[in-house]
Amino acid sequence: SYNISQFNETTVSGLSAGGFFAVQFHVAFSSIISAAGIAAGGPYYCAEGNLPVATTTCTTMPATIDVAWLVSLAKNMRGIDDLGGLARARVFLYSGTKDTVVDPGVVKKLEEWYEAFVPSANVKTQYSIPSEHAWVTSDFGNECSFLGAPFINKCGYPLGERMFSWICGTSSNSTVLKSNLFTFDQSEFYTSAQSMDALGYVYVPTRCQGGKVQCRLHISFHGCLQGRLSVDTDYIMHTDLLPIAEANDIIVLFPQVEKSDLLPFNPKGCFDWWGYSGIEYGELIIPAAAAAGTAPYSSGP
Repeated sequence: SYNISQFNETTVSGLSAGGFFAVQFHVAFSSIISAAGIAAGGPYYCAEGNLPVATTTCTTMPATIDVAWLVSLAKNMRGIDDLGGLARARVFLYSGTKDTVVDPGVVKKLEEWYEAFVPSANVKTQYSIPSEHAWVTSDFGNECSFLGAPFINKCGYPLGERMFSWICGTSSNSTVLKSNLFTFDQSEFYTSAQSMDALGYVYVPTRCQGGKVQCRLHISFHGCLQGRLSVDTDYIMHTDLLPIAEANDIIVLFPQVEKSDLLPFNPKGCFDWWGYSGIEYGELIIPAAAAAGTAPYSSGP
């Protein structure tokens, strides 16, 4: 078990579907999530349980996103934490200027949505990097304008480092030890209808092992086609989160989703941000909640 201090200071991040999901997680659990880093994600409950809306309005048609309506939906949502918890949040938003999958305007609509609840001084954005749809790094991955697996592009910009610095107040980094990356059994938390992989990952910095040192928790949600069965551990090892986590005693949880062609219909292995797991996908019972809340205590050395 691990010694996680200040559980109400947990932070989240994600790319694309993982970014939309991180927003859902942040909003639903705002009493314990203190900050969010979102790359290529959009406003809370944007799809309203409708896949065609998710693949049009919420990704390529930002002008049709009604932020005021989505804010009102959130305010009337029963199955989430009190939205007053968002007032303390710190938020980092990223969108590449050449993103053809999630239009940069969608992320700007997310910024507008957050500013209905979060002080503008607490929201930091980066919209000037000429990247395609990807998590961007200084020197790992495809060319900056490339679209494709593993959806990590080298653009001369350390997104993970800049994001972590803002949402966690950290700056130093250290050498990542592959031996500090552990798998855990996700199956005890889910049913097959939720499209979760049998295994998830958790990175436990050296000082956090054994529970002798109090450590913080960060949860990172991969994008579509970025789970372990699609890209192995590329998303985990090459998003620049782990060097900062190692140096600053931050345990990083990486829940994993797998592809499903029938029930549910999730052929690209995406976290659920449009409702394939059920009508209450945006509330406190959202998939990954159990693992995010329990796995750090029940797995590892």
